[in-house]
Amino acid sequence: MRGRLAVLLVALLAAAAKHDGAISTRPVAPKPASFVRLVPHAIDFWKQPLCETSTASAVVINTNPTRMLRIFSVVSDDSHFRPPKVEVITLPPGGNRTLRIVFMPRALGIVAGTLTLETSAGTSHHPIRAMSVPSPFRVSPMLNIRVPLGALFAPSIRVFNPQVRMKHSTRATLVPICRRASIGRAGLWRWPRERSGHVPGV
Repeated sequence: MRGRLAVLLVALLAAAAKHDGAISTRPVAPKPASFVRLVPHAIDFWKQPLCETSTASAVVINTNPTRMLRIFSVVSDDSHFRPPKVEVITLPPGGNRTLRIVFMPRALGIVAGTLTLETSAGTSHHPIRAMSVPSPFRVSPMLNIRVPLGALFAPSIRVFNPQVRMKHSTRATLVPICRRASIGRAGLWRWPRERSGHVPGV
């Protein structure tokens, strides 16, 4: 009888040790942020034309009345959204800071992601979304183009003039579409209304 009890006790101890080990190896979930408030809680860019960047602002607030809040990083899980690069932001009790997030539409349709703030009070998650619509200039992004290292890549861009008046295109207009441009006489390209034209040397 004692032998059977000893065997049972050993089995129970082994099962308990195995159970404890399983618990200890589970990944620890990030602690939800306390005393962190983002206004607005969800960021919506609504409808934005393809290839035209837009910016939205959100205010992060330290709601703790006695302790400082440190923000270590602000990241997005979708490449269409570009949050600000921060080193460490320190907010005093009740303090706030404005964050600017850039949306760079590269594909038509709804884009949704999550904006994550890693802070000394925990992790704060916030939904972020936008809808890309066709560009009135009928342009599209240049994606998945392979250029040899050191080679010059200067394609022209065909742009449609949807306006009633003569279209004037400057470098600032094309910044969301291209990195560099060769500007013509007086710094302008001109083409008639409801017509398309090529912008060279982009």
